Amino acid sequence: MSLERLFQRAMCRCPGGFCRAFLLTSFIALVGCVDHSLDVDGTYSAYLSMGAVFPEQTSHQLSLVDAWRVQVLRPGEGVIAEDAGSVGPEQETVTVELSVTLEGPCELLTILIELSSSGEVWFRSERVEEVCAGSNNGVQAQELAWVGPVLGLSQTGFAFTLEEGGDPLTQTLTVTNQGGGTLNWTASEDRWWLDLTPSSGALGGGQSEAISVRVSDIDLSGGQYQGVISVSDPNARNSPSTASVTLNYVQLPRIGLSGTTLSFTADELLDPDPQTLTITNVGAGTLQWTADEEVDWLDIAPRSGSLGSGQSHDLAVSVSPGERPGGTYEGGIIILDPGAANSPRSVAVAMTVIPRPRIGINPGGLSFTTFDGQNPTSQLLTISNQGGQTLNWSAEYEEDSWLGLSTASGSLASGQSQNITVFAGVGSLGPGAYEAAIVFSDPWAINSPQTVPVTLDISQGPLIGLSASTAAFGTLFGENPFPGQVTVSNAGGGVLEWQATVDVGWVQLLPAAGTLGTVGGVGLAQTMTIGINALGLTAGTHQGTITVSDPDAENSPQTIRVILHVSARIAPVISNLGVNLTTLNDPTCENPEGPGSRFKATFDYLDSNGDLPISGGSFVGTPVEITAGFPDFSPTTFNRTATVVGDGFSGQAEFDLCVYFGFNNGVNLWVTLEDEWNLVSNQLFRFFSRPEGANSPPQGVGSQGSSGMSAGGGVLILGGSGG
Repeated sequence: MSLERLFQRAMCRCPGGFCRAFLLTSFIALVGCVDHSLDVDGTYSAYLSMGAVFPEQTSHQLSLVDAWRVQVLRPGEGVIAEDAGSVGPEQETVTVELSVTLEGPCELLTILIELSSSGEVWFRSERVEEVCAGSNNGVQAQELAWVGPVLGLSQTGFAFTLEEGGDPLTQTLTVTNQGGGTLNWTASEDRWWLDLTPSSGALGGGQSEAISVRVSDIDLSGGQYQGVISVSDPNARNSPSTASVTLNYVQLPRIGLSGTTLSFTADELLDPDPQTLTITNVGAGTLQWTADEEVDWLDIAPRSGSLGSGQSHDLAVSVSPGERPGGTYEGGIIILDPGAANSPRSVAVAMTVIPRPRIGINPGGLSFTTFDGQNPTSQLLTISNQGGQTLNWSAEYEEDSWLGLSTASGSLASGQSQNITVFAGVGSLGPGAYEAAIVFSDPWAINSPQTVPVTLDISQGPLIGLSASTAAFGTLFGENPFPGQVTVSNAGGGVLEWQATVDVGWVQLLPAAGTLGTVGGVGLAQTMTIGINALGLTAGTHQGTITVSDPDAENSPQTIRVILHVSARIAPVISNLGVNLTTLNDPTCENPEGPGSRFKATFDYLDSNGDLPISGGSFVGTPVEITAGFPDFSPTTFNRTATVVGDGFSGQAEFDLCVYFGFNNGVNLWVTLEDEWNLVSNQLFRFFSRPEGANSPPQGVGSQGSSGMSAGGGVLILGGSGG
């Protein structure tokens, strides 16, 4: 339908005071009609007609339009008329009616038309038109501009040059939304050697995103390759957009090998035959190769060369086990050319060595240490077969040597071992250092012979030294003697670890053991105290033995004879009993019968044991037994103390007698002395007469009383010189 026909139809159908618009699938028309008179309220009404023109290449986008909006705007006031609506999938025409009231006969108004899809404005027209009352306001067709997404690429072509075996190359393609709305782009490539990251995205108006364009040499041969990158968005006006890619692929020489492993089997002392390794240039150009081995037992020849495409060369590979023990050894050959696509290449080489017997000795040497005259402790030596096959070994040493072996030959399978006891006998050897060797051999063993050095160090050993061989003690029965002392010394060298024991229970030792070394070549010494416990032993001579020993001392053991004489105790001896009058009829000497006369009795004592108890000039307790009585009357016995001039061994004792004679003319007096051990002395007797002037005896014969006093007199024995 033409614009003119639409305009005419619109004008004929236009009611006064209204604007009517029609939306077709290809354009929008706005039509206005003018009433030639003022409205009742004094305003002017106008009718406006307008057509629409769309940009090229937008037919697809027009088919997706789903909404419209029309606005009439007055400068300084804004929208004075507006309408909007949706477009159905099959709808071709949209009619819009707008009422516009002019402020004068003519007025400049802005007409805004927008078409949208899914909420985004894709087409827009905004134009100022003069609208007059009373005239047809037909205007030129409005061109609706495209304001949706527009694809933009940073470049339209790429060029790459890639060598075979090289790392993949990368360049960048930038995608930009040069329009509005949202650009939902997708990128794709048409060649297997192309890779794009990322391959899709969403961009708002003016936004950009970089795509990494990567090329690799997957399944390529030398030459030039072409590809295309396509970036698209069905809603973009200029979709799809493309960029071309040119790849120049340069093929390099490549190392080809006849094999990647080689295996050798060798005897420990024999080199196996060489093997062949073939190198081929399976690529292009010239292969400038070099070869190197990783281990010293491997050798190759030649070590370098040049090969054109398809050419080959043989390498001789040899191994040498040398003195390596049996087992499997691994190494390798490296083939390289910096210009080759697959450099370097490697070949694994394995060498299996069949082992011979190998003598293993542990420890590698022996050292014996001892003292003069003593054989050292034997030691163990272990021989083992650390190789393969069977080790038939034998051991040799000087026949007249001080060495000795528990066994001198044997057979050992691989991995087996055997202990050999090695003896060292000092015999007549004196102090000093001696050397010898044991030689182990097997003609078939790879390391035969093996020598074990042996040393013997003989030192002057410790000797037990004693200051005395006899210790004698004497004591009285019931007493312990003072301790004695004996000096124990190291009379030799080394260290004396002495210990003393005794065969009787009444001897105690302190200390009973010790350690004595040497300082400056002089042996150390210490004192051993010998204590005697004689309590419980009978009188007489007792004997015991102290044994001092050290297993390492050449003169061990040494003995000390202990002699103890226990003397029997002797009773004290008294003599010279004398009685002297000191006071006649002494009033202080009171007897039951009346005052008596005071006498002082004295006697001498002797105790070879010194057992008399004396303290402070007096006997302790009452060791003096006195028996006194008048003739023809029973005597009375008293135990009293006495004053003493002397000590527990000898001296003179005295005590007082108070006698009331009555009818008696004299007194019989007996005295004995008892020591601490209850041994009683001899008995002394003395009769002394009534002194003249003492109490006169009564007439007639008196009677005998049980108290030891006569009817007419009595004796009071006092415990000292007084009262």
